Amino acid sequence: MPSPLRARVTPVIMATFAVLALSVAGQVIGAEQRSIGMSALAASAFVAAMLRLGWMLNRPWWQCVTSTELGPSLSEAQPLTSALNARLLALGYAWGGASLLAVYTLSSLRWQHGWQYGCGMLAIAALIYAGSRGLSARWSPSLGRGLTIVLLVHGWAATGGLAWLILTGKIWSSKGDWAANIVFTAGALSLVGLSAMALRTSRLLAQYACQARPA
Repeated sequence: MPSPLRARVTPVIMATFAVLALSVAGQVIGAEQRSIGMSALAASAFVAAMLRLGWMLNRPWWQCVTSTELGPSLSEAQPLTSALNARLLALGYAWGGASLLAVYTLSSLRWQHGWQYGCGMLAIAALIYAGSRGLSARWSPSLGRGLTIVLLVHGWAATGGLAWLILTGKIWSSKGDWAANIVFTAGALSLVGLSAMALRTSRLLAQYACQARPA
C-alpha cells in the first residue's frame, strides 16, 4: 500500500475493528433484550464503517485519468487492490459469522441454525483471506479477468440475497431468526457496496494496464 494511502487508512482500519467488536456486543445485548432497533443499529454501524473503509481504499485509484498518473506503481496496483478488497470482503463475512455465533451463544435468543451459518461464514472468510495472500507472486492478466468475473457474480448474488430477504418478508420475522436476518441484511448491504467498489477499481486498473502496454 502506498505510504500516503497507508497513513490515511490505517486509523480507519483500527477504528473498523473497534466498531466490529462493538457491533457484535451491541447485537448480543439487543438480542438479549429482544430489541430489534438496538440490533439493527449495531449492525448498521459496522456496515457504515466497512463502506467508509472500502471508499478510502478504492477512491484514490478512481481519480487517475491515465496510466501515467499511477507511474511505476501500476504493476503493483492490480494485485494490491485485489488483495485489499478481498480482505475487506473476508472481514465482512467474519463479522457476520462472529455476530451469529455470539448472538446465539451469549444471549438467551435461540435459533437452531445460528451456529451452522456462523461457522459457514467464518469458513468463507478464512478461504477468501487465504486466497488473497500471495496475489502479487501469481498475478497475471487472466487471473485479473477471472477475479473481476468473481466480483461481478458475488455482487449479484449478494443483491439477490438481499432482495429475497425483503420480498419474502423474512427480514420482518418475529421468530428466533430475526437477529440472524438483521445480520444477513446488513452483511448483504456491505458486500454489495464493497463488491461494486472493488469491481470499479478492477476495471479501471485493467484499462490503465492496457494503455500502458506497448503497441
